[in-house]
Amino acid sequence: MAVLTALLLLTHLGAPLLAAETPIQPIATDPTVVAVVGGPGGMGYWIVSADGSVEVVGTNIVPPLGESEPLTDKVRSAYEGAPGALGIWLELLNGTKVAIGDPGPRIFNGHERPPGWLSGLAVKQLMRGNWIDNIDRGCVAELPRAVRIGQLLLPTMQEAQFGAAVEEARDHQIAGILLTGGATPWIGRRVDELQEFANRIPLLMAADEEGGRVQRLRHILPDLPSATRQVNERLEIVAQRAERHATQMLEVGFNVNLAPVLDVGAGPGIGDRSFSNDSALVIDYGVATIEGLSDGGVLPVAKHFPGHGSATEDSHDGRAQSPPLTQLLQDDLMPFEAAISTGKAAIMVSHLEIPGLTGDLPASLSSAAIDGLLRTDLGFEGLV
Repeated sequence: MAVLTALLLLTHLGAPLLAAETPIQPIATDPTVVAVVGGPGGMGYWIVSADGSVEVVGTNIVPPLGESEPLTDKVRSAYEGAPGALGIWLELLNGTKVAIGDPGPRIFNGHERPPGWLSGLAVKQLMRGNWIDNIDRGCVAELPRAVRIGQLLLPTMQEAQFGAAVEEARDHQIAGILLTGGATPWIGRRVDELQEFANRIPLLMAADEEGGRVQRLRHILPDLPSATRQVNERLEIVAQRAERHATQMLEVGFNVNLAPVLDVGAGPGIGDRSFSNDSALVIDYGVATIEGLSDGGVLPVAKHFPGHGSATEDSHDGRAQSPPLTQLLQDDLMPFEAAISTGKAAIMVSHLEIPGLTGDLPASLSSAAIDGLLRTDLGFEGLV
């Protein structure tokens, strides 16, 4: 049983109550229970007495404490902090509010969200008997709706625009940023600053580092050969280069690489971005790249599902179609099945219309392509 004391003294307006303004008198011991509220991270209970003592019952989890401040009056009542946060609020007879632990505000409002809220959510899931595989889903379900929606967004931005994303990063209104354009030697510092604002939910910082003509960080990182050139090298060389490049990406703040291209064939918009017209070679070199990037600490994103190598047009320029699904199943989908089997890659879905599957919709907007073919038929459970 732990006894906690007050950490933060607030007036009813939320401003600090200065010792010079109100003399602090010791509060006489009074074990009268004035409130019983939910405990740290939603587990157990806090039993609050009139003298400000708090017994944590039903859990061994005690929030980290800082320097205590003496109470100015007896406790009238207590109430829970923000959902999942590791603390509660006390209300004194004189109207003063006192924070115990890290309760946060009652309502999430911009940067005022409590620093301990995500820790509290994870603690809550652990105490329910959930372990790593289920914690993410459990925590996500309890996040504010605005945060859950924000974590679906990955806007494209140039380096010079990063400053415009400070509030969104701070309030978790975006999952991260996809770099467009080039990069300067100062980009690492700018990414670090954004990550400091993001704090408890780190940003996904993504870039297209395929090699050849598609390499956003070419001005600050070593050049990479195109996929077509890489098939002239041994697989171990390709994997080692990918791992080395991943560590260099991390050094400048990028943890996601929108590569490799697993399209079979050099169709419109692809060209030398494809490893080969032979799906077996695409599998071998694509998987080697995935393994190398993952070993280096960067998330690979295999693209462009279910295959852009035989498309009718470049989908960057307008509507385009892939071959029928029956044909894709025989060749183009095989590299993506191999990527999924590694368990180490995310999947980027193309904007192609797929005869026999998506109708007039591009695959990127098609439930049949994403929920049906990718997730149900191929069993992919990762990031799309």
